[in-house]
Amino acid sequence: MGSLLDPGGLYALLNPIVLSYALIISRLSGLFLSSPFFSAPQVPSQLKAITLMVIGMLLLGPVGVKTELVGLQTFHYVGLIAVEVVIGLFIGLILTLVFSGIEFAGRLFGIQMGFAVANVVDPTTSQQIGVLSQIIRFIFLFVFFAMDGHLILLKALAVSFQILPLGAGEFNASHIADDIINVGGNLFVIAMKIALPISCSVLLINTGFAALARTTPQLNIFMVAFMVNILAGLYVLSAALPSLVALFQRIIYDSFELIGELLNKLAT
Repeated sequence: MGSLLDPGGLYALLNPIVLSYALIISRLSGLFLSSPFFSAPQVPSQLKAITLMVIGMLLLGPVGVKTELVGLQTFHYVGLIAVEVVIGLFIGLILTLVFSGIEFAGRLFGIQMGFAVANVVDPTTSQQIGVLSQIIRFIFLFVFFAMDGHLILLKALAVSFQILPLGAGEFNASHIADDIINVGGNLFVIAMKIALPISCSVLLINTGFAALARTTPQLNIFMVAFMVNILAGLYVLSAALPSLVALFQRIIYDSFELIGELLNKLAT
């Protein structure tokens, strides 16, 4: 008992715990830096730090203490921290790409409806974004939290410690290079699935106005079409909302399945 209370015994007891905890925090930090909502600048840094520490403590038990980390050289341990940060960044990157596809869909039909110059400041990125892109993004975000997507994301992070053990120090990124490219290309597929109903409706309306302009040249088609396109687009968006929610749910589930598949490929 007395041996644990002396400085040498206390250091030998706490050293592997602190090292393992630091690696868990590193992977969490990568996730928080790249995920589309944990990285929001509106969230105070103090709250982020406290959340990181609490989640790290909760994960320390299931992940376990890695006693083999004791005795590593400093540069080796720094390399392990960098690897853990990259793994966390990778997990958050998949969801960031999905959110980017959702915003791109809003930009597509927003331009066709006449909202090309109607931009607002996105509070999460502090950049200019279309009004409809912001609306569709918030709808997707509400569906994400309604499905407990944030909890599923943390569960995926916990599972990642089983697939890619803490302090492994290596993963095969070359195995998923093509998959990452495919995910980026899939952004356009997601955007077109969302924007197609509204885009087709606006296109049909514009075709009708083009025919009307030929038969009634004295009518100010531009002013009439501008208002009709906005009203029709908003009506189709509201009518398609139940289908969009179902589509968003499927996209979210597919995203988490993709994260699991890519993590397995990283470990092979």
